[in-house]
Amino acid sequence: MSTFRFEMQDGTICKVDNSSDIVIARHHPVGTKVVQLLCKGELMVIREDYFLFPSQCSNVYCLDQDFMTIWVEELPSPTDIYANEVIDLGDTLVCNTWVCSRCQLDPLSSRIIGRVFTK
Repeated sequence: MSTFRFEMQDGTICKVDNSSDIVIARHHPVGTKVVQLLCKGELMVIREDYFLFPSQCSNVYCLDQDFMTIWVEELPSPTDIYANEVIDLGDTLVCNTWVCSRCQLDPLSSRIIGRVFTK
């Protein structure tokens, strides 16, 4: 059993000691604030708030347990951004974007492996 857990606190990700509930490490957002933490095995998929996120940068990325960046998800286009919850479908992730694409994402390569226009 792990001696720590990960939690969202005030728009950041915290690594919290299970026995003392003390925050032992903190990941600050890269652009806005963290709005979703999706634990996937030893990795964490993070989605930051899209509003005022730096343009042409992805607000979905993956961290390891030491908060090292494993990948940053590609964008469907330079002017789009991930706007809704990332959903774990097992071998793939799904997330809708601001300009109405439902993107199927590969959680190992950070690539879009499928895209459907949803409007």
